[in-house]
Amino acid sequence: MRKALFSLGAMFFESRLCPDGVSAQNLLGVAIKVVTTQDHLPITSKSSADWCRTRKPLSSQAEQLAGLAFLIDGALSFVPLMHDHKFLDDAAACSSLDFALRIFADDFDLNTWHLKEYTTTIANGGLTYSEGGLWDAHGAMVASMTQHNILRPKKGTGANL
Repeated sequence: MRKALFSLGAMFFESRLCPDGVSAQNLLGVAIKVVTTQDHLPITSKSSADWCRTRKPLSSQAEQLAGLAFLIDGALSFVPLMHDHKFLDDAAACSSLDFALRIFADDFDLNTWHLKEYTTTIANGGLTYSEGGLWDAHGAMVASMTQHNILRPKKGTGANL
């Protein structure tokens, strides 16, 4: 399951994880027992980031917009798991309830490197709210996406997300 989860994104995008982010240190949540440099922080103060660009050129604005939506949405629903030493198989339910994609640039090029950062604002009672941001190489914010998710723990796990 873990290989299949990341293979679609890797087919379309090249990425370089930022070493200070939780995702780089726990291999996108796969290495759930690894201690990270952000373990002392509450889940709402942890972050992950990576540099990314398309593997194959996108030529039209429609392709750029579709790529943007796919890129910024990827992994957003399970960021709280990744930041809390868990993976998708630790959840009984993981699904988006609501999302908003906001685009701040009318001229961007995903063929060039962009910085993507993920954080979680709320993780409580089986509900989460996370945000992803995307910046170009010059530091201009291109887009953000927020997602409200159901993230229910499996029965008997004692998990509290």
